[in-house]
Amino acid sequence: MSTKVGILVLAAFGLLAGALSATPGLFLQPLSTGRFELLYGELAPEQKVMVDDWIHRYGETRGESLDPQLYNELPLSVKTTFAAVTHALVHTALTDGDGNPLMSEAQKPLTALDLVSKLDTVRGRVKGASGDEQYRIYVQLIPDAIALLEESTQFSRGHDNTVFHKGYPQNFRSGNGVPSIQFSIARDGVLADIDVDYRSSKFPVALVNGHLSSANSDVRAGDNYERHVGVWAGLENWWNGWEGLGDWFAALFGARGLDIPDKTEKGDGEVEEAMQDFLQSWLVAERPDVAMSYFSPDIYKCFAGGEDATNSDVPVEQRMYRKMSEAVRVVGNPRRLEDVVQGVVLTALELPVIRDNAHQDLFVLYNVPPERVMEYECGFRNLSIPMAQRAAFRRSGDYVLGTFFLQSGEMRGVTAALLWNRESDGWKMVSFELEPAERLVPDLHTAPLVAQARGDLEADPDFARANEAFIDAWFVKRDFEAALEYVSPASFPCLPEPEPDEVTREPRDRFADALKSVSEFVGEVDHAGLNEAIARVPPWGTSFLDATPDESPVTLIAIPDDAAASYRCGADPSAVAAVGRRGASGQGNFYGSAFRLKLAGGEQPGTFLLLWGREENKWKIISFDVVSF
Repeated sequence: MSTKVGILVLAAFGLLAGALSATPGLFLQPLSTGRFELLYGELAPEQKVMVDDWIHRYGETRGESLDPQLYNELPLSVKTTFAAVTHALVHTALTDGDGNPLMSEAQKPLTALDLVSKLDTVRGRVKGASGDEQYRIYVQLIPDAIALLEESTQFSRGHDNTVFHKGYPQNFRSGNGVPSIQFSIARDGVLADIDVDYRSSKFPVALVNGHLSSANSDVRAGDNYERHVGVWAGLENWWNGWEGLGDWFAALFGARGLDIPDKTEKGDGEVEEAMQDFLQSWLVAERPDVAMSYFSPDIYKCFAGGEDATNSDVPVEQRMYRKMSEAVRVVGNPRRLEDVVQGVVLTALELPVIRDNAHQDLFVLYNVPPERVMEYECGFRNLSIPMAQRAAFRRSGDYVLGTFFLQSGEMRGVTAALLWNRESDGWKMVSFELEPAERLVPDLHTAPLVAQARGDLEADPDFARANEAFIDAWFVKRDFEAALEYVSPASFPCLPEPEPDEVTREPRDRFADALKSVSEFVGEVDHAGLNEAIARVPPWGTSFLDATPDESPVTLIAIPDDAAASYRCGADPSAVAAVGRRGASGQGNFYGSAFRLKLAGGEQPGTFLLLWGREENKWKIISFDVVSF
């Protein structure tokens, strides 16, 4: 892959900060030299060994000899995930309780990366997958990996994480906060997935924020890179181009402003003419400002929660212009749009293709039915299903999706999908997405068997009624005082640390505010609509008994007496580690209930876990947690 094509993979819309023009059509040289790609030959020795073995083994399954340079062709999100996870692992030295290094059989000090025997696959961004199936590596561990993790002071055992990480319940995390490395290990002690968690799961934010889940392990999102190097120094931000341009860019536009035309040139005609003129203005005429006249204000919602969210000092329109300007600089000065843009059919979208398209070679167009708009419009992706349905119902006009990829010669770059809507002033672009369908990634991953919670159990009727009344008061009646009657003060230590302006407020009031904010996010629902607003989750303990009635939108689990203490806030790590190793000695004194909100666009927020116990012969919530990926 050439350097130019490596840049091309990153250039479109939102993946890099870069040089820009002082006047349209005239592009400045970068202020400093930057990087846009990390090729196979530049990997660290430890990384190269993993990639060599991975590609070789994958070639054997196909009956052919594959060059490790295949790594260069992997999608950007795959390479950034591999780089970040392996960098964190190799920079985490393992020591015992006395501070002595843990040693290999060859008497070499061990790092967390030494616990990995083989790489099976890397998952970057996977459209439609939950957060626990993205931005991680799947590996095989060395035989004594679990024993070494337990012996090390860098990692501690957490609750079995069978809510997420299906088949990988044994949970080890590094450090005492975020960012942290998470090993999720199968019962066989060999198969594992490993990711870096950059965001903390706080109530109620993690319960409503699907972007938090998808960005949790993506090193490019928000300030995740800064968090990473704050713990594991030395990771080069090679995917984000030249550094230090933000202040210069803000000063430049503070002086002359950004002049976007009020009216589009061809937005009043057919959608294919609008899209062709957008691309022509952007990439050939080198006028991103003219191309941006096709933007609906809704398109800027695509930045919410994304990798650019931290640049709040620069208006979003200026950030978009900067990124589009860099894409122009990368593709050079094409004489024809055909030289840099090519249409691509993405069959995985399962949308009807518009055949009557005069520019089929440049981009492929699809009709998007109204009921599927939520999947593709950024503004809907982090709304609850009921709220998104109401918002979509209020929208009018036709929706069309256009897909293409940028290219240089015969080399293919990034794939983009643009969503268009016919508004009152013509066709406007309301959303965009990069890498909507990943290219082939070598995959040797074998999913382990998923253990299920044992048997069916009828829950204590009084507990079941208390749980139902709590959910009803919270979401349907929106009577938060009534909901709080089921919340014990014993659970208040589970609340996140108060903000500076909240330190004098009572925990009960802060809990009420949290309930109210989640209810407002969901919107008004009746009993029948609860199943559209919240969803049950898989039982999270293989030694626990499932007590969920068929009609319940909430999962109910009987928690064994000897495991309940480990679910209390501030539980002793040794008690947590014992969960799942014991049988159910006593049953019926503690129950758990769990659910997550349903968000539009495939986003999945954290899961709310509630521990119930009796206080003065009444069932109360005595502890809670928000479990993320």
